[in-house]
Amino acid sequence: MMTYSFPYVLLLLFMGICAFLYEYSGDDEEKRRQVVITSAIGFMFFFGFRGYIYSDWILYTDTFRNVEWGDLFKFDITDKDLREPGFTLLCLLCKTFINEYVFLNVVCAAIFLWLLIRFCRQFDVGNIPLVLMLFIAMDGTVIVVNLLRNSISIGIWLNALVYIKERKPLPYFALCFLAITFHLSSLLFFPLYFLLHRETNRWVFLGLFAFFFVFFLSKASIILSIVQIFGFDGVLGSKAKAYTEILVNSRGLNPSGTLEKIALVMLVFLYYNEIVERCRYGYIIINCLLMYFFAYYFCGEFKTMSDRMSLLFVFARWILWIELIKILMIENNKKLLAGTIFLYCFYMTALNLNEPVMEYDNVLTGAKTEAQRRQVFFKIFEEDK
Repeated sequence: MMTYSFPYVLLLLFMGICAFLYEYSGDDEEKRRQVVITSAIGFMFFFGFRGYIYSDWILYTDTFRNVEWGDLFKFDITDKDLREPGFTLLCLLCKTFINEYVFLNVVCAAIFLWLLIRFCRQFDVGNIPLVLMLFIAMDGTVIVVNLLRNSISIGIWLNALVYIKERKPLPYFALCFLAITFHLSSLLFFPLYFLLHRETNRWVFLGLFAFFFVFFLSKASIILSIVQIFGFDGVLGSKAKAYTEILVNSRGLNPSGTLEKIALVMLVFLYYNEIVERCRYGYIIINCLLMYFFAYYFCGEFKTMSDRMSLLFVFARWILWIELIKILMIENNKKLLAGTIFLYCFYMTALNLNEPVMEYDNVLTGAKTEAQRRQVFFKIFEEDK
């Protein structure tokens, strides 16, 4: 039953139709532009004017309600209620115009959408509705709904990737600094300037994926491995072992998601040379996919860290699926792959976005109040405990 996921499935169908219309508009640039605008309006209506959905809105509503101009000068990384100055300034500006949390949602969604479209233009990805369709099904919904600060920092970094290819460190690091003002996790982007442009080959790509995946399946522990390498024992060693057993026993594989990732890896392996030849930023996207697998599988024992880190690089899955559709020469094969991807996205959207906290409503058509959603949230939280 798609009790809670039905609205997300409808949005996915809408984006799928827009992607189809874009692809079959021929060389009519005006018609394609209208399709992109239509999909962008649909995205903004759905995500920008959403109600109190998922979980992090609890923290963001409190932040928005209590933020003051003096908080701009209270940036402290040791503070558990860390407020990065860029996001703090954005909240203050929003409050100045319209003192409603939903307005912050609209602004954040608009900024992220603009950054995402700009990134797609830079990487020669024309079919924006297809990107948005993949975005909805492959972790993008979580990014835009639950991670307001992180969504903007990710969007800024995506627009910095072109400077890695062009070997322009100043604009790259400047954008990374800007991203840090929205989310501290952007510190991870700095060293990537020296890694993501590296040219490898299909066998290195396949070997690294296999290593990360097998490491995950082996239930080995990074912590326990370090303890054993350095010979720590006693209380530290015992605690590390107990901690590790709890973590690795909680690991699990999503069968459908795993099949999709393996299929993507095998197709990238087969068409590796074509991808790097036809795409100016092919090596960067493929290396970002490897970073995704590193975060998702190699760091799998730290579930929260693994989930959050992998979201930084999940865009590589969206872009590479689109590149693979373009590469296929036979029209029927293109249609078959595109159809399979759509069905997979339909299934994963219906499966993964079907939780009570994801119950969708829209402030333009009538949404539950904050107090009502808080009751639902804390009731679910207590039941989970």
